[in-house]
Amino acid sequence: MNIEQKKDYLLLLCENQLDTNSVVEFKKTLLEKLDFAKPIHFEASTVTKIDTVGIQFLLFICSQAEKKKITWHWENVSPTLTNIATLLGAHRLLKLPETKLSSESS
Repeated sequence: MNIEQKKDYLLLLCENQLDTNSVVEFKKTLLEKLDFAKPIHFEASTVTKIDTVGIQFLLFICSQAEKKKITWHWENVSPTLTNIATLLGAHRLLKLPETKLSSESS
């Protein structure tokens, strides 16, 4: 993940893989940025692989934002992220946009 600090918000750019290796290093940097209390915009259109640690990390970001009364918004979400979050019951907690699961993947 990368962070771009915009004038009115933080843009979190999710990489194509959100797994244990990619989130561990990012956590400290993100927590420092959340102290600025700007809204968060997620760009997650390129996510092609995500594990339970990746979902837990996104839930952690959202819960920290909620505690600090920071709003968040999803600009783009990949089908992979949507499907995995839905299967794990995290779709509503992450406040992902409503979409239909792809029935073509069977």
